[in-house]
Amino acid sequence: MDSKTKVSIIMPVYNEQKYLDECLTSILNQDYENWELIAVDDFSTDQSYEVIGQFCQKDPRIKVFKNEEKGIIPALKKAFLLVNGDMVTRMDADDIMPTEKLKLMVNELAASGRGNIVSGKVKYFSD
Repeated sequence: MDSKTKVSIIMPVYNEQKYLDECLTSILNQDYENWELIAVDDFSTDQSYEVIGQFCQKDPRIKVFKNEEKGIIPALKKAFLLVNGDMVTRMDADDIMPTEKLKLMVNELAASGRGNIVSGKVKYFSD
């Protein structure tokens, strides 16, 4: 694994305040440390933007922006334009990232070469 490879995590956010602490903590706990999180708040009416802002103050790898055009597609497009990494992954604001996700993704893509994608298995759960 080449720890010089930077991973950009793009994350649209809409009214996910109650999940953000656990979501962002799971990203901070990654065993691969060369990443940036680009969160785009999509006109949330809760405190989502402020919660992410608090995490930005704790870790400069986390950045939050406000969407200029409502919707998930404009939010993802805005985030993608701000990417500084060599690889890109997507995250939902109500999900938890397994600790080894970024390391596994970087290793698999490095082994496979350009023009490949890596996907993960999703485990659904509910209250």
